[in-house]
Amino acid sequence: MDYEHCEAANPAPLPEIDCVIVGHDCSDQLCGCLASVRTSDYPQRKLHIHYIDLGSTDDSREIAGSCWGVRVTALGTPRTTPGAAKNAGWTQGSAPFIQFIDAFSILDPKWLKTGVHELTADHDLGAVFGLSRKLHPVASFYNRMEEIERRPPEGASGLYGCDALIRREALESTGGYDYRLIAGQEQLLGRDILRAGWKILRLETIMVLRDLAAVDLWHCLCRAYLAGYEIAAVRHGESRAGSPYLKDEFRILAVTGVGVVASILLSLLLFVMAPSEKMAVLALVPAAIGLCLLFSPRFFMVEKFMHDRKVDRALAKTYAWQRSLVLLPQLFGLLGYHSGWVARRPNEQATRQKQMQPR
Repeated sequence: MDYEHCEAANPAPLPEIDCVIVGHDCSDQLCGCLASVRTSDYPQRKLHIHYIDLGSTDDSREIAGSCWGVRVTALGTPRTTPGAAKNAGWTQGSAPFIQFIDAFSILDPKWLKTGVHELTADHDLGAVFGLSRKLHPVASFYNRMEEIERRPPEGASGLYGCDALIRREALESTGGYDYRLIAGQEQLLGRDILRAGWKILRLETIMVLRDLAAVDLWHCLCRAYLAGYEIAAVRHGESRAGSPYLKDEFRILAVTGVGVVASILLSLLLFVMAPSEKMAVLALVPAAIGLCLLFSPRFFMVEKFMHDRKVDRALAKTYAWQRSLVLLPQLFGLLGYHSGWVARRPNEQATRQKQMQPR
């Protein structure tokens, strides 16, 4: 649908929007993010930009402060969670709609009118989001894999990623983001919005372009850890709400990951304690079982990836290899969340979030 002339077709004035941008050490990307908001085709007088800084050590705050009309809020240290930063942003404004934007994102110039059109047309719609695409999807192997990872299966519902346009009433009815988590706060908020009786709409139109510069293995491993943490956090929250959401994903990750680790440890133990060469050879059996578990996506899920992620067989096979190799970091993320929850510290980086106030 063409929304370019929706304001002319609809005489009702466009509503105001609070644009909440969250960033940390993002000076290289922040100018592009702010410029994309200022050059969008939405009336600029209706946009209120809030930049929430997560303890940057570069000149991100100075860059944001030098832009006309941008309200800058610094939240203490880099240990502030994204959820706490977003809560600090949306509670400062009063506009009926809030556009959350990650500082690494470039907002599509037509997106705000597109999203507002949907929210004003359906008052039961609590949030709307579009497609998130990489600026340089083939710049590296890791960029390419992350681009595939961020393609939700057709018909998926829920907030996807850091960027979305949300109705203020929906946020107020749920209390906003969980300030304790380092990952998973968007999915949990989406589920809370649905439980509160609102609807969530995913549009097949570009919302943002992103460049996370995934150029090395360390970045890939960190993303895998956060993915495991997110599955654990969201599953825990949903289980307490009596929902089966992500139950299968959590079970597969837990059983497969623990099985791989247990098999390898058992193999090492048998090899060290083997009284003879024959027994030492038998120690390879659990190791082989562990490797089969580790690479099960490579063997059994290529067709599923082709269907869900809309890729060809060759790319689906590569993605299956990548999914196999990030299994253990995901398991560590899962264990990291639950160990923190048992210690009553679901995020060791957020022990003082309730006491932290914007400066």
